[in-house]
Amino acid sequence: MEIVFAGTGSGKVNLKRSHSSIMIKYGKTRLLVDAGDGVSRALIKSKIKPVQLDAIFITHAHSDHFNGLPTLITQMKMAKRKKPLSILLNETLVKALELFLKQSYIFQEKLDFEIKIVPLKNNEKYSVSSSFEFITKQNSHLNKYSEFAKAGDLSLSSNSVLFFIEDKKVFYTGDLGGKDDLYLFKDEKIDYLICETTHIMQDDIFEYLSFAKPKAVYMTHIDDKLIKDGCFTKLAEKENVFFASDKMKLII
Repeated sequence: MEIVFAGTGSGKVNLKRSHSSIMIKYGKTRLLVDAGDGVSRALIKSKIKPVQLDAIFITHAHSDHFNGLPTLITQMKMAKRKKPLSILLNETLVKALELFLKQSYIFQEKLDFEIKIVPLKNNEKYSVSSSFEFITKQNSHLNKYSEFAKAGDLSLSSNSVLFFIEDKKVFYTGDLGGKDDLYLFKDEKIDYLICETTHIMQDDIFEYLSFAKPKAVYMTHIDDKLIKDGCFTKLAEKENVFFASDKMKLII
């Protein structure tokens, strides 16, 4: 298994980090997790060609996780992609995605490859390829927008995800709403944790690490000001905790 951190930044735009995007490669299958604004350039910097991607999984519809998708598909079109592309996201986001692509003038009839939109239900296992599966769970990251969702036309779906890759379990927190979201997969033995830094406190992560005892932790979605201000100093001292940077590659 190979994991490439193409974008490790927070919602703030800066010159050091691109917005959220992580590529997981297992065998010949390449899955992109999130496609934040500017993802196409981030992938090129990480030496990943957009046409190589087999599927894209979107955790939620914040712009720094979602808005790079139309440009990415356009790059695939210009590169004369032929093989189908799967886009996986919660079932409540399907209509928003379809409208987003349409308003970006991306039409299936104008593409030489098929876009397969795969609606996901939380707490169900899905297969990416042989021995490469995942389960999503709803976290509380978007609960703060509940007052705007009363009309029923706004999805508050925000997913944390557990990947099952051969005998390894990789927990990607996605953006969190609070410390309780760290325990969504508390009944699973986590091997590797990919955790955001922007919406969670250092002490909450420490408490979770004492509970879950993963082999290694990779921090991403990084707000550089929080790092500079020493908000994660104790975590940085742990031997099995690593702060990801754009283009960082792991072989697990």
